[in-house]
Amino acid sequence: MVEAVGTHPTKFSYPAVIAIGKAAAAMYSGWCEANRGVQRVIMVVPDGVTAPDWAIRGEHPIPGLQSVKAAAAVEAFIGDQVRSGRVDGFVLLLSGGASALLTSPAQGLSVADIANMTMALLRAGAPIGDLNRVRKHLERLKGGRMAALMSPLPVVAFLLSDVPQNDLEALGSGPVFPDGSTFADALKVLKSFEIEHAPIQRFLEAGAAGQHPETPKHGDPVVKQVRYTLIGSNADAVNTAGRHLSSSGFELGQPVQRLAGDAAECGRRLSMIAKAQLARLPTAIVWGGETTVRVGVADGKGGRNQELALAAAIVLDGIQNVAVASFATDGVDGPTEAAGALVTGETCRQARQVGLDPAAALFRHDSYTFFTTLEKSGSPHLLRTGPTGTNVNDVAIALIY
Repeated sequence: MVEAVGTHPTKFSYPAVIAIGKAAAAMYSGWCEANRGVQRVIMVVPDGVTAPDWAIRGEHPIPGLQSVKAAAAVEAFIGDQVRSGRVDGFVLLLSGGASALLTSPAQGLSVADIANMTMALLRAGAPIGDLNRVRKHLERLKGGRMAALMSPLPVVAFLLSDVPQNDLEALGSGPVFPDGSTFADALKVLKSFEIEHAPIQRFLEAGAAGQHPETPKHGDPVVKQVRYTLIGSNADAVNTAGRHLSSSGFELGQPVQRLAGDAAECGRRLSMIAKAQLARLPTAIVWGGETTVRVGVADGKGGRNQELALAAAIVLDGIQNVAVASFATDGVDGPTEAAGALVTGETCRQARQVGLDPAAALFRHDSYTFFTTLEKSGSPHLLRTGPTGTNVNDVAIALIY
């Protein structure tokens, strides 16, 4: 038996379980430890994450044909359960990465259209909320539409949040939650980032004109049947890091701040605050959240955590007794195999010794090349964990020692 935490708890005797995201396998394992008698289950995870052999793989962060097949399989699974009458409700185990892993383009659009739009918005530095505002109006399983497919069966969702402020509408593009945005809002996002994509613009314009049905809104019966429990978030990671540092002898030097906005600017700001704390030893500063990188036409390779760390290294150049680390809790920072990077006041000096220009690398958004070159020269800075099987955004730490 399972009871959801919500206004009106719902108990299931024979639920169908859907696990989607980077933490899907771990969440399902935990579910099985606490519950018996699961009748039906389907799981979707990204490549590289340890999962059962029967799990379906989708692409991340840019969707592809695997993501389309995964979405079709989930859609068919839901339909089968609703029609069969064998289950009395759905349990959704949802974690970060679900937006890309399940991609079901609306009629008239292709996965290439969705992928190109996603890439353009990511390169423009669009926050995840803006990206998902567009996605929800281009696909069949996002923005509450999955809940519509599950109707009339009730839904209990357990959530591991990787979105700022735990916005349910943004987590996994809100598959079972009401959508407060409209087709017109999605068009505004493309306009604000100067994204031009004819098929997508035409589709959104038609939707804004009433030619496509809107996503379910607050009060819609299909989303009112959903109950949810938030089981983990970035705050948990930040607080745990703070407790560990405190128990290791560090004084927590500043209230936690939310990582948001430009990654390089966050790195500069964190380092400046750390420098101002030099008289207080040992001190730790812990921030959490999600930054963005506006790549533009730059041809570099990196991730937002490595960019933050590189910007921090430039500010810390020559400063002793300060270190800054920034990392993705899922173990994957952008299109690299590193989770992030750790820098000190020695990083830039070491870089110049091997012919690297830190400022030029930052300008090109080429942090990964910068750090891998340092690594090959015997100065490792990259943090390598491999996929962790979870995802609660990023953590950045400054140590004054």
